[in-house]
Amino acid sequence: MTQELKTHSIWSWGWATFSQAGIDKDKGEAVCVYLWVRDQRLCSGPGAAGPQFDASLTVGQLNLPRGVVCTLPTGVIRESAVAPLARAIGDREVATSVLLERLVLQQEITLDARAALAAELAFVDNHFNGSQAAYLGALQRIRLPRSAARALLLDDVRRDRVRERFKPPRPSAAAVAEFHVTYAGLRARLVETPRPVDWLGYGTRGLAVETFAPAKIFSLARRGRVRTMHGPIEVKPLGDTIFLGTVPLPEARAAIEASLLRFARVSVYESWLADTQERALREAVCIGDQLPASAALTLDDLLPFVATPTS
Repeated sequence: MTQELKTHSIWSWGWATFSQAGIDKDKGEAVCVYLWVRDQRLCSGPGAAGPQFDASLTVGQLNLPRGVVCTLPTGVIRESAVAPLARAIGDREVATSVLLERLVLQQEITLDARAALAAELAFVDNHFNGSQAAYLGALQRIRLPRSAARALLLDDVRRDRVRERFKPPRPSAAAVAEFHVTYAGLRARLVETPRPVDWLGYGTRGLAVETFAPAKIFSLARRGRVRTMHGPIEVKPLGDTIFLGTVPLPEARAAIEASLLRFARVSVYESWLADTQERALREAVCIGDQLPASAALTLDDLLPFVATPTS
């Protein structure tokens, strides 16, 4: 334990008997076992404890392979993955928590290198107006390797795929009306796509709303290809970009309901994730017995001052 926790020494006390209240017939056996664990020449621990005593000196020790921070039923968290995130975030515990969520998501959704590239291209389009140089410069400023950034983007894609499984109840008319007033300043545009997309409520025609739909949609001059986290898609504008508040509520209802359902899926996902992580942590073994907690983090969180292009 002193090696694992890097302490100088371990002190133990409480074996002596100073009063009638302190008399305990098990003290002698306990102190013998305590001494035996440290040096078997000092006392016969198994002899003092009796035949049911487990004489193993390794059971319960946190013996992890070199470079491994935690082992779980879902996989391992490695120092090589924690270190670059911790450096960019400035918090090692949060970095470990991010990797815990990643292990859970990887058990649910399998992705390949093409998915990572598609997610990165969409992020660059939405946040850096398509400039790879600006994107890489931002990563360099926070000292986050490109591979670690891509891993965070893949986490986003996996979250979306898992959230799609949930079927929350349809939002109320009051919630729709409140959204229409509260977010009246969001940009909106009537568009058409060749296949269903989540930001059109899993339809192919409808009102795309800012923050939910890719930013490039609102500046398209004509039909064009738009990069999304799930790959490129052709988008045909059917009208000009306007503000959501200028669209009559009956015409905006479907888009608003899709947006509210997305919020609801996020809430359900958080509950699902907490339960899934709790089950995984029941069998986790981590350095210093420090189990990761639940903490969500996206690449947007690490680049908070990057503005989404408006034109």
